[in-house]
Amino acid sequence: MAGCHHRFWAGKAIVMNKNYAVFIDDDDLMLKAIRRTAKRLFPDWQVSLIEAPKEWQAKIDTAPSPDIVFCDYRMPQITGAEILKSVAKNYPLAIRVLVTGDTSDEAIVTCNQVAHTLLAKPFTDEQLIEFLEHVATLKALNLSTDERRLICQSSQIPVLPDVVTRLREALANDQSDLPHLADIVSKEPIIAARLLQMANSAYLGYHRATDSLEEAIARIGTQLLHAMTMSFSIEKATEHLLTANAHQQICQYTEQYAQVTRRVFMRLSNNKAQTERAFICAVLSGIGRLVMAALAESDRSAYDEFCNTHKQPAMLISAFLLTLWCYPDNLHEELLQVQASPVNPDISIAQTLLLTQQYLCHRDDNEAMEEWLSTLPAVYAEAFSAEGEK
Repeated sequence: MAGCHHRFWAGKAIVMNKNYAVFIDDDDLMLKAIRRTAKRLFPDWQVSLIEAPKEWQAKIDTAPSPDIVFCDYRMPQITGAEILKSVAKNYPLAIRVLVTGDTSDEAIVTCNQVAHTLLAKPFTDEQLIEFLEHVATLKALNLSTDERRLICQSSQIPVLPDVVTRLREALANDQSDLPHLADIVSKEPIIAARLLQMANSAYLGYHRATDSLEEAIARIGTQLLHAMTMSFSIEKATEHLLTANAHQQICQYTEQYAQVTRRVFMRLSNNKAQTERAFICAVLSGIGRLVMAALAESDRSAYDEFCNTHKQPAMLISAFLLTLWCYPDNLHEELLQVQASPVNPDISIAQTLLLTQQYLCHRDDNEAMEEWLSTLPAVYAEAFSAEGEK
């Protein structure tokens, strides 16, 4: 099967605008398994299976360009990192995935340099299908070619930490219980400590403190557990990309932003479920904020181009990465709707996220705050005025 190359179609006719995935691996058994999965479970994808890594480019179809390229990490003659570096140059809009059984720090560092994410071996059919579904969602997002290119070519995209992947899988498993969830989180002591701190905070309103991680998780709930673990993990994963002071400022701003968003939205709607969703959107917007700050330090021209291309680059990056990382609940929809446009009286998460940004910019200047409040619809002016009085 040297240099094998297969294509699968949903029907007899060739549909050139379908999604296209490329798998590069010198393991014949792995490619055979993917071929079987492709035929059964994602027949609407065009698929190329390439067993001769050094010949990968000659084996890729000329049209359409790949939407995603999976490449094994360790192969003879040429490494997966070398191939994905070339993929980035030749197919700048393709999502790049490093596939490996090695989840050591070395592999993660390598992935950070050349890929958007890491897929650990062995992976299940369900994991692969979910991943491809989210890549198809990414492709369908209303983003310009320049916006996609800027994100895909960014050198500061963090790899999703393993603790988040393991937690997400556990949350999707009906057999998982509190001890199992606590065991996963306890492997990251800093994250566990911050979850305990949150469980004891005024935000949740418990009068008795707890030092039990299981009880903390029960208090927080699974939605917040997932979001906060992701947020804390990405904060930790990006520490080396920024100065300590810059990193701390961004993390503090995100925490402040999320708390103000939560309080204001509760005043606006008094809907606890939607308020929690608004809070989570604000928390996870910090991912894009960290990426943009790292980009400002490492590649100022790319940072400036991002800012000139999109009104809310941090929201754009967060939405893109949450979709890529298979985050549930379609949070990307609210994040992508945050735009600096005229405000209307309708209550929405996206509009509240936008106005909270503006509130935090004006709150230390009484004159500017009064002028800004006067431009808002009455319902928003009242909610933010109450925030200033608390």
